[in-house]
Order: sequence, then C-alpha cells, then structure tokens
Amino acid sequence: MLTCLSVTSSPDASPRQPLGDVAGDTGAPDTATAEFAHDSATAEFATVDGPGPADPLPARRRHRRRPRHWSADRAAVLAGTLAFAAVCLGFLLNTPTLIGPDEPYHMDRVIAAEHGQIVLAPEAINVSRGERGLEHTYVRSQMRRASASQAEYTPIARSKRPSLDALGGNARSPKVDVSNYETQHPPLYYAIMGGLLRLWPHADAMAGDKLVLLTRTFNVLLMLPLSFLFFASARALLGTGPVARASAFLPLLVPGLARCAATVNNDNLAIVIGAAVVLYSIKIMQGDRSVRTAVVVSALCVAGSLTKGTVLFILTIVPLAYLVQWLRARALPDWKVASVLGAGAVAAAAWWVHNYIAYGSVQPQAWGVQFARAQGSPRPLGTPLDMAFFRHVTWKVVPSRFWAALGLHEPPQLPRLMIDLMSLGLVLFLVATLAVLRGRRWTVLVLAAVPIGEQIVVIMEAYLHYRHYLAIPALQGRYVYPAVFGVLLPFAVVAVLVLGRRWSKWAPMLVLAVGLLVSGWALYTSAEYTWLHRGERLVPGNWSRAYHTLEGFFALSPAVLLTLTILGAALLVGAVVLTAPWRRGPDDELVGWRELARRPSVAADALRPQPEPEPAPVT
Repeated sequence: MLTCLSVTSSPDASPRQPLGDVAGDTGAPDTATAEFAHDSATAEFATVDGPGPADPLPARRRHRRRPRHWSADRAAVLAGTLAFAAVCLGFLLNTPTLIGPDEPYHMDRVIAAEHGQIVLAPEAINVSRGERGLEHTYVRSQMRRASASQAEYTPIARSKRPSLDALGGNARSPKVDVSNYETQHPPLYYAIMGGLLRLWPHADAMAGDKLVLLTRTFNVLLMLPLSFLFFASARALLGTGPVARASAFLPLLVPGLARCAATVNNDNLAIVIGAAVVLYSIKIMQGDRSVRTAVVVSALCVAGSLTKGTVLFILTIVPLAYLVQWLRARALPDWKVASVLGAGAVAAAAWWVHNYIAYGSVQPQAWGVQFARAQGSPRPLGTPLDMAFFRHVTWKVVPSRFWAALGLHEPPQLPRLMIDLMSLGLVLFLVATLAVLRGRRWTVLVLAAVPIGEQIVVIMEAYLHYRHYLAIPALQGRYVYPAVFGVLLPFAVVAVLVLGRRWSKWAPMLVLAVGLLVSGWALYTSAEYTWLHRGERLVPGNWSRAYHTLEGFFALSPAVLLTLTILGAALLVGAVVLTAPWRRGPDDELVGWRELARRPSVAADALRPQPEPEPAPVT
C-alpha cells in the first residue's frame, strides 16, 4: 500500500494537483497530516492507498522518497536565511560595542560562565573588573535621546585597545562594584556562550571590542535557523507551497529580531527555542500523537525554562496544542506520551520551584543597591494614576518596540506611518487568515493568542509597576519574539491571497521585498543616528563620512570591514536570485484563496487511536 506523501489518490486528481485541493475531497487528511507519514511513529495518520501487493517498491525505499517540491522549498529556506543573515550582519557592523539592552551585564555573565561560574544565586556575583573596564573603555555614549552620537568622539587606536585580561579579567570584589542583576536569569544561555568563548583560543587576551564582536557573532549564528523554523511551521500547517516558502522571509518584517541577534542577550536563545516549540505545537494540533514528538517538545520546554522567565508564558502553547488535538479526536494521549509530558513539565518547573522555595519568589530580583535606581521615583502618597498618560505611552511605545527597538530603546525608530501600517496589517491579515483557513481556525487562533497574550501580560506588568512608581518600564517587544510566528504567518497567507492563483508563485518575492524595505529602513535610520552628528540626515553626500566614522570605531581592520560589507551585499543578491521563481513549481499556479479554503481540517476519525488488528489464527 502506497503512503500518500504529496498528492491524493483520488482518480480525479492530477499528478500535479496539491493535496487537499481536489474539488469535493473532504475526507482526506490535510497536507500536514500526510507529512507525518514520513515518521514511522505517526504512520497511523497517513492515507493508505494504492495497488496493494503488486506494488514493486520496497517499503523502506518508499518511506524515504523526497517530496517533489523539496528543491523549491530548499531554495526558499536558503534565500530566507541569506537575507536574514545579511540584515543581521548589517546590525552587527552598525551597533557600537556593548550598546544593547543590558548588554554589559549579559556579557559579564558570559565571562563568568567562561570561567566556571554558571549556576548562580541572585546577587551571587558582582560585576567583574574586566567587564567594567570594557564598559568604561569602549562605551562612549549610550545613544539615548539626550546623549551624543559616536561621531562626537575620537576612537582609540586599534593597537592600544585593551583586552579583558588587561582590564582585570574575571576578578570580582564585593567592595568594588555592584551585583550583576542578570543573576536573576537561569544559566543555559550563558553556559552556551561561555563554553564557546572557553573553546576559542586566547579569547580573553584579544582586544575587548573584538571579544564582544566574537560573542555577538555567536548570537547571530544562533538566530540563523529562524527562517527554516518559520518555513517548517507554515509547511506543517498548510503543506508545501507558496505560503510556506513566503514564511521563510517573515523574520525580515521585524527588524528587532536582527537587532537583538546582533547583541549579547539571552533573548536570542529564547527566540530560537520558542520558534521550535511553536513548530512542534503545530504538528501536535495537526494530529501528531507520537512519543518522539512528546520527547522533543518536552526537551524544548525544559531548555526554554532554563533560558528566561518570559518564555514560561510562551510554553503554554504546548498544553493548548494537546487540548486542540483532544477537541478534534476526543481521545487523550496514550500513557507513554502522557508520562513524557509529565516528566517534561516537572523538569521545566524545577528551576522556578527551587527559586520559590529558596528565595520566596519565582523570579527573585537581583538588583541589590541598584533596585531604587532601576525602579524610578516612587509615586508620592495621594498622587493619582494618570491613565491617559499610561494609555498614550503604551499606544506609542508598544508597537514601535515590537517591530524594531533599534536603540536603548528608541530613538532611533521606524517612521510612525510604517509602524501604524504594519500594526494595522497585523490585525486585518489575522482576520483574513481566520476567514480563509476554515479548517484550521483553532490552530491559527492558538498561534496568535500566545504572542498577543504575552504582550498583554507585559502591559499589565508595566501597569502594576506604574501604580507604585512614576516610571513605566518593561514595555519590550522582544519578550513576544519567541512566539512571533503566530502573528506573522497571516502576512504570508495574505501575500498569496492578494496575488491569486496565477501569481502566487511570487508570494515569497513579495514578502522578501516588503521585509527588505522595513529592515533596510531600520538599518539606514540606525546608521544615521549612530555615525553622524545629531540632527544630520544620512544622504548620499555624507555616506562616506558616516562609513569612515564606523570604520574608526569598528573592532577589526578597515579591510575586514569592507570585506564584510561586500559579503552582506552578496548575501542579499543571492537571496533575490534564489527567490525569483525562474522555474515554475508544480503547484504554484494552483494556490489561491479557494484552494486554501478547501484544505480540510484533520479528520477526527484519523486522529483517534485505531484498534490493533486481531492476529491471524495459527494453522
């Protein structure tokens, strides 16, 4: 019996017709379900059909046959990765040393982990002499509104730039500096980055800005799988085709992702883990009941829990996914899957339960004497809340920081019109996606509800703080990024809907073009704000002066900077060449809103565990 991998077995189906697009085919499983046929543990969901015993192909060979669209999918993923790498490289070159949210303190924990100090109690270490020396030596301006740009300063000659060891290394003294408040976070991200630095020969002896650039490069490499994870998530939901291929370019729509990748920040590991959790949650909602998937998603939840506390809300997508599966199948996971999930839940909660037992709080604050400065001025007794001011700040700041927190935290920022259009599109495109994908509305709702819920939690935390203080902190968009695929997927769906059946093969190119416009604008604005004097506009006449200012502050030689700049341009050209649909795919011209609407939901009968056949009588 042939396992259905890419086309239906209906006698009316053309060999070039995509699964689920056959008129009147309402009982066949969707493309994501058919995709599970590649996994022997979930072969129960495959559609079995074919000529039976006369089939000459061995079962193992049939199992490993690649789908017909594999080369086109691979080209899209590679193009998306190249384009995202180019934008990340742009921010890597453009961002001055240690100018990132809490970056000096994140870097200090990486240094501590490099020297064996990994699992730490809150306030267990003070900032090291080496890290404080790096900050005093290389950070000239925090790039806030009232501060000067890098163009106002003279860079240190490269031959005279001190190393971490020369500035004191990992030496720490409780009498010299304040505690590192990043000890409130779990250790996984710092252990990975510190381990990479430990493996790098003589890392602490290189110039300090080179050490920071090296650590940032590790972060960029960590984030590069994002395009593949977005593509794989869309393919798990809708099967291969222009929507999945366009999804590989969705990271370009949020310049904050590349900006975050170009700095030392534990959000980067949380983002990648969160994207992988979303991928497997989609598979679960589409009917995957295998033990292997339960093991993988449990391991990802444990890793996310050991990375950052803000990931905990994102991880609620896993029980929601199994709830959706139960609503469709009316059958609970078997005891093996339930046991794995239970063990994973216990392991993921262990760090936070320990915090509560040991310190009286799930995430204890580790600010020490810095606490008062970090919280802002307390609200005077009897001073009422200015809710109009709170709503104004929230309305202005939250969308801006979601799309692109380019500085600490702004300015610079994208034009307000662009932010408003992108935010309006996010809402309208989600509604359109729910209207079209009738068979997958629960899945789309869960995918969107998690990041939207996380953003609401962030706003509520800011409100609770505002009740006692005059400041409104923590309205950060990067807290939503681990589940951002759920609100970006509608952009890929609407790209296909707008282009229609005839031109849907251009959907990846359309998303790439919009993404490069948004990310390019963000990078251009950031370069203008950083490398020119305050108030100057970056125009062709002063491009050379801005570039030479960057060249003076960059950690590596001008020749290396020029080489990396050319490399970034080459990555963009390669992405555009790979994305252009020179060769028409088998189903590109067939996918429009009608085809997307016809894709059925996972059949409940296919999800229910089937009774094992009775053994044949022994003769």
